[in-house]
Amino acid sequence: MAMRPGPDAGERGYALIGVIWLLVFAGSVTALLLMRASDRMNEVKKQGDLVRGSLALEGALDAIAAERLFGNADSPWMTAGSHSIDMDGISVSGTIGAEEQRLDINRATAEAIDGELQAGGVSRQTRMRTLGSIAEARAAGERIGSLAALSALLGDAQREAKGCLLDHLTAFGGRAQPFVSEGPVSQSLPPYALIRVRLGVSGGGTATAIMRSVPVGATPVLILDWKAGNVCD
Repeated sequence: MAMRPGPDAGERGYALIGVIWLLVFAGSVTALLLMRASDRMNEVKKQGDLVRGSLALEGALDAIAAERLFGNADSPWMTAGSHSIDMDGISVSGTIGAEEQRLDINRATAEAIDGELQAGGVSRQTRMRTLGSIAEARAAGERIGSLAALSALLGDAQREAKGCLLDHLTAFGGRAQPFVSEGPVSQSLPPYALIRVRLGVSGGGTATAIMRSVPVGATPVLILDWKAGNVCD
């Protein structure tokens, strides 16, 4: 019986190169899959952190509202300034202040609003466009009644502004003329005061709320409007 000749050195070399390339390819695929898995795990963790942050913000808002609703005199949230609150191990920081000191977009004159926008660094063209939108809303008998609507109305102006326009403007019980301090401003914010709370957590989650408690019979009721995210974006 004839013997089949074995592979020569060249054939063995080609076979070895092929095996090496297969190993390299398999290693590359494995590394790619591991990288994709790691990216997905990081994304899941990021999404989980965002969810936890959002829940912490809502929980903090509920806790602050409850303390103000029942007039907890020991609560730091009864005075204007910067405070923090712990929600299940997550630190939520925030500021609280009186809304009545801001210029009311629904009540103020066009000149007063234009002055605030100009002071904020908004161009004349954008100021005129914003004032036109406000005039149209007033002519139609419409009232800006939410943080979301106010933020949308000021969107173009805010993109040009040097700072946060909503630090100076409101749509809730504010002033018809710019606020001028005539002495020390009280830091006390009793439950019936119309106030603004801006909250934030590590990682970038933010929320802003307007709240006031009013008596309905013998029961205090909280009136609340709030917007998740940065109202100054």
